[in-house]
Amino acid sequence: MYFVDSDLDGFGSTVSQLACASSVGYSTNSNDCNDANGSVYPGATEICNSIDDNCNGQTDEGVQTVFFIDNDGDNFGNASAAVLGCTAPAGYTADNNDCNDTNAAINPGAIEILGNGIDENCDGQIDNSISELESSISFYPNPARSDLNIQIDATLIGEEIYIFDVVGNLVYKQQLLSTQTTVSVSNLVNGNYIVRVGELVKRFEVIK
Repeated sequence: MYFVDSDLDGFGSTVSQLACASSVGYSTNSNDCNDANGSVYPGATEICNSIDDNCNGQTDEGVQTVFFIDNDGDNFGNASAAVLGCTAPAGYTADNNDCNDTNAAINPGAIEILGNGIDENCDGQIDNSISELESSISFYPNPARSDLNIQIDATLIGEEIYIFDVVGNLVYKQQLLSTQTTVSVSNLVNGNYIVRVGELVKRFEVIK
């Protein structure tokens, strides 16, 4: 008995016929759960697409991303409220480091304001001092048009770099893995931007 394999993936449907030998378009098994899609069969790699790719009765198992609710819209989420998905639902983000999800001015990338008794940057300290990234980091060209080259001191490798616009919106985030990083700023509008690494901040300008 041979089973119809319409999508030619080597796995057949439940439709069968008796024959002395197999032929093209038939399989010796009836294990395919979708014989109209050659990418769906037992043992296929599961991808995040709302389809049971590997025919195990589950959809997107083990390949979804955790997204965290972002009530204040600052791109930093609340670790206590999460969902799984292939893409972030509206109002959710992959970051879970916000310490106050009701105030967009308070997040790990915010600039600490001295003397107000508030931990703006979620580092667990109130009104800690902020230094300029002087010899620790340099930008070129500044102003930048398409690419911004960032040169850092080796002691900053492993830190996260955040870039904000002048109203505090996060426009870029990346871990610093070497002393030299190039960031594309071609999608940014003209204006001043703030770079933050840990407690250190510095400004640069984009012109087109």
